[in-house]
Formats: sequence, C-alpha cells, structure tokens
Amino acid sequence: MKPVATKNVGDQYTAIEFNKLTSEELQNAVVSSSQSLSESDQFQMSKTIAQYSSDGDFYIDAGSANNYILSPQTPRKGISNYFNGQKIRFVALNTNTSSSTVNISSIGIKQILNMNGGALIGGEIQTGQIINLFYDGSAFKIVNYYHQSHLRRFVEGLTMSNNTIDANYDIDASIGSCSDSTNSIVMISNSVFTKQLDAVWAQGTNAGGRASAVSLTSDTYYHFFIIMKLDGTVDFGFDTSVTAANLLADASGFVYYRRLNSVRTDGSSHILPFYAQNDYIFYNTTPGILITNTIPGASLTDLNINTPSGIIVLAKLRAIFYSTAGMTTGSMIEYYQKTGGCLTASSWVDYDGGLSVTSSSDVTFDIFQNTSSLIQYRSSLIGGGAAYSLYLIGWQELNY
Repeated sequence: MKPVATKNVGDQYTAIEFNKLTSEELQNAVVSSSQSLSESDQFQMSKTIAQYSSDGDFYIDAGSANNYILSPQTPRKGISNYFNGQKIRFVALNTNTSSSTVNISSIGIKQILNMNGGALIGGEIQTGQIINLFYDGSAFKIVNYYHQSHLRRFVEGLTMSNNTIDANYDIDASIGSCSDSTNSIVMISNSVFTKQLDAVWAQGTNAGGRASAVSLTSDTYYHFFIIMKLDGTVDFGFDTSVTAANLLADASGFVYYRRLNSVRTDGSSHILPFYAQNDYIFYNTTPGILITNTIPGASLTDLNINTPSGIIVLAKLRAIFYSTAGMTTGSMIEYYQKTGGCLTASSWVDYDGGLSVTSSSDVTFDIFQNTSSLIQYRSSLIGGGAAYSLYLIGWQELNY
C-alpha cells in the first residue's frame, strides 16, 4: 500500500482518489484468501478476515532436520517481521536431532527452544507432527512441547500381552505413546510390536528382544522397554536392568527408553501367562504364585514377595489361613510395609476349641514393597494346628 502522504492533494481525497487508494489493496487481500472477486458477493472482505484468522498462522515447511524453513501456503501472504506473542504453525518434514532453528518468510533465522527456554536436544519435533511455535521476543518456543510436570510418567496404550502364536517366549505391545524416562520426550508406536524373549535383540517386530548380555533363565523377571532413536524410530526389548543399560548397548542409535512393565519366567523359562489392563498385571494362575507357606514368629520378619526388583509397585497378595485343633483363638498374621513400617493388612482366624470347629480366612490385599521386593510380617497367638499360604496375584505400576 502506498503511503497516504504521497497521494494527498489538497485538504481532502476525491472519491476517485479514495477508491484507488483502497480498492487494489482490498482486492489483493480477497484474492489471497482463495476467493474470486465477485460483484454480487458483498461479504468477501468478511470472509477474508475469517480465512486469515483461521489459517493465517499456518506455514509450509521446506527445510531440513534442525533447520526449518517456512513459507505461507499459496496464495496466502506471510508475515513481514517477528513480534512478541506471534504464533506460527507448521507440519514438520523432518525430525530434529539436535538444537534447531526456524526462518519464516526469509525474515531471519531464529532459535527454537522448549517451553522452559532450553535448547532442543533431539526428538522434540517429529516428522509429520503439527508444531506450534510462540515468539517471545527473541526466540520461538514449542508450545506443544509439554512441560515436564505434564509429561511425568505419561503412558497411553502400549499394553503388554502374551503372543498367541508363541505364548511361551513372545510378548506383544499394543499401539500407544508415553513419555521417556526423563519425562522430556513423547515416544509414539503406531503399530503392534512382537518381541521374542528367547532370541537376542534385533531391530523390528517379530524379532529378538532380549539384551545379549542377559541370559534366559527360570524364575526370573525381565523388564520390558520401549526405546526410540532421535529420528523417532521406536522398538521394544527386554532387560534385567531397570535402566535398559544392556538393551541400549545392543540397540545402536536408540537413546531414549521407558520401562513399561515386567514379565516373569516359570521353572521352564517360559513367560508366565498374565492379563494386563492399564497399570495392572494379573497372573492367569490360581490361586497365584506361591510366596511362602511358613507362618512367621512374633517378631517382624522380612519376606521377599517375588515382585519385580529395582522398582516399587503396589503388590496384590492373597493370604489363605486355616485353623484346626490346637489353634489359639484370635490368632492372626500381620503384614507391614518394609519402608515406613505401616501395618497394611492382617489375616486372622477364630478357632473355638471347645466346639471343635475349624475356621479359615481368605484375604486379598495391596501392599507396597521396597526395591528389593521386601515386606515384613509377623504372627500372634498361633499355637498349633494352623495351615497358611501367601500368594502373589499381580501388581499395579506406579505411573506418577
């Protein structure tokens, strides 16, 4: 648009001067909003404003990884300068692998930062992802790069299940997404993966999943991980390390990881059948996995409940307590958290020796163990004639 001062002749614009001053500019705006000029449509300027307000901040990426070059989509017109509070959207052509920059309409190169103001490290921008940028006066920040508190322990889908073809050794992982172990990156799996516990890790589905430094043994827990490269490629695998140290040593180029859950082998080194739902794991065995059938003494005693070690879960236990002749009335067994010493549950029986009546108790309860899978338990007033068994029936992962 030409400056008003260069067209001002006299004190007023003539009608012809005013129309010429504005008509070309208005027509250009209408055409750039993808409309054809029409004398019969008296709302084309209103439509233009609506069009630009809805997609005027959307740009087309023609850059490369870490260097995003944006231009307005034809026939839109782009911005002429950067200003504080500016919002820009685009679909990324490439995943970033390190710190990144953006250049919009050839105005100039600006750094892209996360919402905390830190430089990107790789993986924050994914191929095909809609990226929302916000200009803070000196750099662009990714609006859809979640703050760590929003990402903390985030997981959706990625549910484990026993493979139907080889249930003894193979695990399926459903489609889903989650934050990585540092709560900084979102990892997305768009297809079902099958990994094999009885074969050394190899990239891809229907391939080996066990870290090469780890042996397949009986009665052992194996942690199941999702892993990701800087370019967004994901895979899965098994490791006995809770930090996937052995798995990442095998999986070249994979840098991000997240433990999803754990599987346990039986005496034949087969994966125990289980059912997973959200954060819960339940064994498909009745009455569960036997932990002990030994009645403790009166003092608190450590008890390993055979949950995955190295992490804390909310264990689900089942205590079956049965009394016969000789049992002291009111006998009970109490269960305490190893850390904090809180009484969590008790199982008890009330035997009436005079009537020679037997009594039993079948209790299911939840309890936190420590990272060594330990709780504590003790008994009181047991006497003789008691039978007791404690089973692990599953656990809940703590995604907080």
